[in-house]
Amino acid sequence: MENQKLAFSEELLQLAEGGDPQAQYQVAVCYQNGLGVTSNMAKAEEWYLKAANQAHTDAQYALFLCYLNSGNKEADKWLAAATVNGSKDAKKRYLARRFTGLIGSLIPLAINIFFFMGLTYLSPTNGFLKFGLFVLKIIFSVSVLKAGLQTIGYLLSLFSPSIGLYLSSKKK
Repeated sequence: MENQKLAFSEELLQLAEGGDPQAQYQVAVCYQNGLGVTSNMAKAEEWYLKAANQAHTDAQYALFLCYLNSGNKEADKWLAAATVNGSKDAKKRYLARRFTGLIGSLIPLAINIFFFMGLTYLSPTNGFLKFGLFVLKIIFSVSVLKAGLQTIGYLLSLFSPSIGLYLSSKKK
C-alpha cells in the first residue's frame, strides 16, 4: 500500500494492537508522516519496533533509519536484520556501512603495525628503557590484535549479514 493511499483509522489501529505486523508497520508510517493522525516520531518508532520484532522487513529498515537519525545505538542491529530478511535497500546501505567500517579499521591496524615494527628495531641498553620498550611492545601487540580482529569482523560481515547482526548485538 502506498503512503498516499494510507490513512490512520480505528480499524487499522485495532489490527495493529491485535499484533498484525503489517498493520503495525502502517500505523508507524501514519504516525511518522502525519497521515490521518498528528505526526509523532516516538509513536512511529514504537510501532516500527513492534513490527520489526516480528521480522517485518520494511519495519526493520524504517526503524534503522529512525534510530540512525536519532543516534540510537541499535541502528546497526536493525539494518543487519533487514538485510538478513531480504531488504534490497538495507543490503545496499549495509554493504556501504560495512565497507566504510572496514576502511576505518584498516587505518589503526596499519598505524599499530608500523609502530610495532619500529619498536622491534630499538635496543636500549638501560634496564629501565628495556622495560619501557617491553611494555610498549605489549601495548602495541594488543592494539594490533584488536584492530586485526575488528578488521576480520568487518570483512566477514561484508559477506554475511548474519555475522554483522551478531557483531552488532555484541556492541554495548
